[in-house]
Amino acid sequence: MNEQTVQKSGTGAGARQACSLNVNDLSVTAANGFRFRPGKSVLAGLAREIRANSVSNLAFSGEVRAASPEEWLLRGHLGATVKQQCVVSLEDVTTRIDVAVERRFLADMERVYPGVECPVPEDDTVEPLTSAIDLYGLAREVLLLELPTYPRSDDAVFPEGADPSSQPDRDSGGSRPFAVLSEFRGRLAR
Repeated sequence: MNEQTVQKSGTGAGARQACSLNVNDLSVTAANGFRFRPGKSVLAGLAREIRANSVSNLAFSGEVRAASPEEWLLRGHLGATVKQQCVVSLEDVTTRIDVAVERRFLADMERVYPGVECPVPEDDTVEPLTSAIDLYGLAREVLLLELPTYPRSDDAVFPEGADPSSQPDRDSGGSRPFAVLSEFRGRLAR
């Protein structure tokens, strides 16, 4: 197996460009292994991009194989530790991400999605094939999809009356949806 290790600690666009696999350099007959372990400065930039406090221990490894001259398959595993701010207490919340990653890179999206100017594939593993496979961009996408949208520490407590889970559910016969607005309008009129 052909293997490429990408360990980059630079910053800016040059560092991101170095975090990709040039498709012309990949073997079409054998598996092309890869290991992506970015340095601290790249991780700091990634944390800013995904609006996290920090990203550490990021390891993205796997292999890329040619399924045909116009299709490449990537299978790998991404692991990272991400610290985000709790939406209630503003304290750090640590999330460990360990996830399998699969992508199909297609050179001719028109053949798969004929007549569609800007295709949105039903299969979310399909990507357009360009001259390089961007490991940094793929890692960023996976982290954004896997991280909690509203991170909350285990001991975080909402102020009294502000916990959304304590509000009655309107579908189960609880409150009417506009009752709170009517009450608020009444308070303003006083």
